[in-house]
Amino acid sequence: MHSFMADPNLPQGLLAALLQKHIWVPEQGLAYALQSSNPQTKASLLTEIIDYLPQNQKEEALQKALAAVRTITPGIARADALRVLVDKLPELLPEALAAIRAIQDEWCRAKALIALAPKLPPELLPEALAIARDRHRNSDYCRVHALRVLADKLPELLPEALAAARAMTDIEFEGEWYHADALRVLADKLPELLPELLELLDQCRQGITYIDDDDWQDWLTDKSLSSKT
Repeated sequence: MHSFMADPNLPQGLLAALLQKHIWVPEQGLAYALQSSNPQTKASLLTEIIDYLPQNQKEEALQKALAAVRTITPGIARADALRVLVDKLPELLPEALAAIRAIQDEWCRAKALIALAPKLPPELLPEALAIARDRHRNSDYCRVHALRVLADKLPELLPEALAAARAMTDIEFEGEWYHADALRVLADKLPELLPELLELLDQCRQGITYIDDDDWQDWLTDKSLSSKT
């Protein structure tokens, strides 16, 4: 049996592929993942190979992954690791939300909440909503993005998200651009916003010269708006 040092730059999915194609046996994959001294890498590798381990090794891998995650410095890395792990251990969802709340950067916090939101059961939505609504820690822009995703489960949030999008008083730099982007993420749920959005798009396109045409089209088609411009 070959022995390899865990590589933090191992392409995602490669270890699982080695097990899936029976190039390595489960014991090799598990041993490889456990070698890593980086808790984030270790948790990621262990989570990646869970489905290719025999039942008697799955519990060990899950517990080792959880132990590794809990040693990651609080922040976006820990929140992301927990988010991946909750697919295997749903009971970690409250801990994942707590990790998101601990993220200091508002946009990283919003992105982490957006990524976790589809996994949340109804009983945890109030906690997620409290994180999204916190005006002391979130700009209007971040609140719009977080509320928009939570509105998939709580449609009654759409008017609140729209009010935040139309406020946008807390962003001075290229404010019209951020305003347009905030409306853009709501337009698929609120098509009546299209005239308002398209007017802002025209203003932004004229005022921002460093965005090339390809980037502009990518931005538009993200919400299937290019056919309307």
